Amino acid sequence: MLPLLAFLLSASGAEQDDPARPLVEKLRSDAVQERVEAARRLKALGRAAAPELEKAAADPDGEVAARARLLLRTIAVLERLTPRLREALPGLEDRLAAGGDHDWTEALLEAGSDDEETWRPRHPRLRAPDLDILAERAFSGARTWEEKRRLCTTASRRSLFSAVPGLLKLTAEEDVETRDAAARELYNLCLADWGESRAAAIPLWRALLRDPEPRVRSTAAGALGWFGAREAIPELLELLKDPDARLGAMRALGELGLREAIPRIVPFLEDRDGWVRWGAARTLSKLGAKEGTPALLKLLEDEDSGLRGNAASLLAERGEREAIPRLRASLRSVDSYEVGWAISALGTLGDRESIPDLRALLGHADRDVRQSAVWGLKALDGREALPHVRELLRDPDPYTRRVAARVLLELGSREGIPFLLSNPDDGSFGDLNSVRRPEEWRRVNAKILEGPLEGAPRDLMERFAREAGLELDWPKEEEDPYWSSRLQRAWPGTLFRAMEYAVCRDPGEVVLESGRIRVLSRENAHRFWSAWQEAEGRK
Repeated sequence: MLPLLAFLLSASGAEQDDPARPLVEKLRSDAVQERVEAARRLKALGRAAAPELEKAAADPDGEVAARARLLLRTIAVLERLTPRLREALPGLEDRLAAGGDHDWTEALLEAGSDDEETWRPRHPRLRAPDLDILAERAFSGARTWEEKRRLCTTASRRSLFSAVPGLLKLTAEEDVETRDAAARELYNLCLADWGESRAAAIPLWRALLRDPEPRVRSTAAGALGWFGAREAIPELLELLKDPDARLGAMRALGELGLREAIPRIVPFLEDRDGWVRWGAARTLSKLGAKEGTPALLKLLEDEDSGLRGNAASLLAERGEREAIPRLRASLRSVDSYEVGWAISALGTLGDRESIPDLRALLGHADRDVRQSAVWGLKALDGREALPHVRELLRDPDPYTRRVAARVLLELGSREGIPFLLSNPDDGSFGDLNSVRRPEEWRRVNAKILEGPLEGAPRDLMERFAREAGLELDWPKEEEDPYWSSRLQRAWPGTLFRAMEYAVCRDPGEVVLESGRIRVLSRENAHRFWSAWQEAEGRK
C-alpha cells in the first residue's frame, strides 16, 4: 500500500512541477473548447511549455503533432512581440505563427500606417522598437506595387532602420515605381544617422547611378552629394552628360564643393531648359562662382513663375542688389505667387524703399499676399510697422489674424496673445516664448540651420539643445508622445523653427526656460500658456 501511495504522490508532484504536461494531453481532446483552452494556457506558460510541446511535436498522432508545432511557433513569435504591439493588435501572434510572410506585411501596414484623414498614426502608442520585429519579414511578403510603396513610406516615417535590408532589395526590383520609392525612402532614412549602414549604402547609390530610371539616378546622385561620397565624383561628372539626370549631378557636385566642376557647369547656363539653367546657376552659387549671377538675373524674366521665384530667392540670399528694380516691379504683378516671392526677396535684401508698397499690399485681396506683406514689413520696418500690423488683427481671414499676432509678438507686443490662445487648433504657440523668455528666444534665433536634417524628434532636439547651450527636458516615458520615434525633417532656418519642425509643430510644442528647453504635448502646452497668460494678467 505504501509504495502505491508514494507512486501516486510522486505523479501528482510531477504534474504540479510541470503544468504543461496535462495541458499537452488535452490537445488530444475531441472537445474543441477544451483544446482551445489548453492551447491558451500553454501559450501563457510561454517557454516553460516548450519541452513538453517539443515531445508532442513528434507524436504519432498527426493532428496532435501539428497543434504542438503551431504552439511552438506561436510562443516563439509571442516572445518577440512587445507588450504595446500585443495590446494594439490582439491575437497577432496567432496570425503570424499560422500564416506566411504576407501576414507580416499586412501586420506592419496595419500597425504602422497613418489615418488617411488625419495623417496621425492609427496606433499612436507604437514606436519603432515595437514595429522592428515586423519589418524583418514584411518586405519579403509584399505582393503588389501598392504594398511595397506603403512599406517604403512606413519604414521612413516610422524610423524603421530594421527595414534597410528590405529597402535595399527593393532597389533591385524590375518595377520602376518600386525602385524609385525604395531609393527615395532609403535616402530619407540615410538623412537620419544610422551609423555604419549609411556608409554601407554608398556602393548601392553608386550602382544606382546606372539605373535605367532617371528619377532613381537623380535620387542616387543627390544622396552621394549629401553624404559627401567624394569617391563617386568621376561618375557624377559623367552624369552631367545625362540629359535626364544632370540636375541631380549638378546638385551633388555643389554639395561636394567641387570647384573643378565649374567649367563643366557654366555651359548649362545657356541650356534651352529653364530648370537646367536654374540648376546650373544654383550650383555655381554654391561653389562661389560669380558666373551664375547674370543667368539668375535673366531668369527673373522667365515665363515660368516658379523659376522666377527660385531665382529671386537665390539672388536675395547672395545679396545681389542688382535684382531690386526687377523685384519691385514684381510687387505690381497680378500673380499673387510672384508678389509673395518678391516681398520675401526684398525683405532679405533689406530694401527699405519698398516699405510704402508693402504697406499698401496689406489691403491686397489675396490673403497670402497680405501675410507676406506683414512678414516683409517686420523685416524692413521693425517696430515702426506695429500700427500697420495691428490692423490685421481684424482681418476677415483667421490665419492672417494669426500671422499678425505672431509678428506682433516678435516685435515685442502682446496684443495678439489672446487671439493665439483662443484659437489653439490653428497653429503653434512657439512665438509666445519671445515675450516670456526673450533672452533664450534671441539665443536660439541667432543660430541658423544651414541644411535639412532628418531623424527621430528626440535625437534632433538633443542636437539643437546642445547647439543652443541648453538642457533638454523631454516628456517622461509614460507621457512620451507617439511621434517621438518617428522620422522628422527639420528644414533650414533659425534654430527655433528647426526645433518646431523637429517636434512636428502640431502634436508637439517647444517651451523655452532659463537654461533649458521643454517639450510638451499640444494639449499640455495650451494649458501651460493659458495659465501663464492668466498669471501675467494678475501682475
